[in-house]
Amino acid sequence: MGTSVLRHARGTEYAGRTAFAGVATAAMAVAAVVSAPTSAAAQEFVPCGQTALKNAIARANATPGPSLLVLSFGCQYTLTTPHNDSNGLPVITSQISLIGNGSTIRRSTQTGTPEFRIFEVSGPGGDLRLGGLTVRNGRASTAFGGGVWVHGGGQLSVDRSKIIHNYASEGGGGVASESSTVTVSNSDLMHNVSRGDGAGYLDYLQSVTTFRNSTVSGNTSLAGQGGGIEVDGRLTVSDSRVLDNSAGGDGGGINIAPDATADLTNTVVRGNTSAAIGGGINNFGTLQVTGGEIFANRVTEGLFDSRQGGGIANRGGSVTLSNTRVTNNAALNAPGGSTTR
Repeated sequence: MGTSVLRHARGTEYAGRTAFAGVATAAMAVAAVVSAPTSAAAQEFVPCGQTALKNAIARANATPGPSLLVLSFGCQYTLTTPHNDSNGLPVITSQISLIGNGSTIRRSTQTGTPEFRIFEVSGPGGDLRLGGLTVRNGRASTAFGGGVWVHGGGQLSVDRSKIIHNYASEGGGGVASESSTVTVSNSDLMHNVSRGDGAGYLDYLQSVTTFRNSTVSGNTSLAGQGGGIEVDGRLTVSDSRVLDNSAGGDGGGINIAPDATADLTNTVVRGNTSAAIGGGINNFGTLQVTGGEIFANRVTEGLFDSRQGGGIANRGGSVTLSNTRVTNNAALNAPGGSTTR
């Protein structure tokens, strides 16, 4: 793999992106569901309803130290009105663990419901920990992060949860992170959409991101890069799956920006589609892949001088593959497996 002048498939340079008994039981199990608070946490059971949830989060923000909120088993917490202009719930400014018990927090699909994302996590104090929960149908119509937007050095941990069917115009339909720390374990980011980059997950500015035993699948960046994942900082992915995502720009599965690093171990990148270059992975930075496979990815359109790298397109960065299968990928122009430009 060589070094070349950085070029963007669309001809632009990279730049800034345009029952209280249940409480004790759940608390005892919290370490198995989501990262346990660092010290004794204030605990509260949250009845099924949007007002109860909003009030509980507001109280947790105002309570010194970590808080543990235990949601009603299997509840649909349906948000019909935003808490503020952009968010369905109060901005997370402290350490809050939400134990979902199979519940869902979703923006209402009723006609006339305003558009708003579900969660905003504001650093440096904001630290949101989700376990056993589905986040659904958030819409950031003029911003980042339809499901969750974490920024300013905040932290987000997602375990045994689903972030699905969310939308963001600027990028990060499922989750968007700016200069923050994000860990996703045993979870799914699926069927999220954005007009910008990283429909499933967007690392907007130099975040540290870890995916473990998780699936990023069926996400669509309509006009951006990184249908599944867009990384500008440091990404580590292990024992995970990046499947059937699509991008109107580069990197149907994963797009790695200049100066970014991505380390994939025992991970499958399969069935992703780019309309420009790099069906599976498009790399401007540093990519290391150990084990796993890059299989059946495609480049379907693109400028005449691109349309390459159905599996991997290396765009002046560096790529190291170790015991990795790169097979059955396709592009309109050769080579279909991998290309260096």
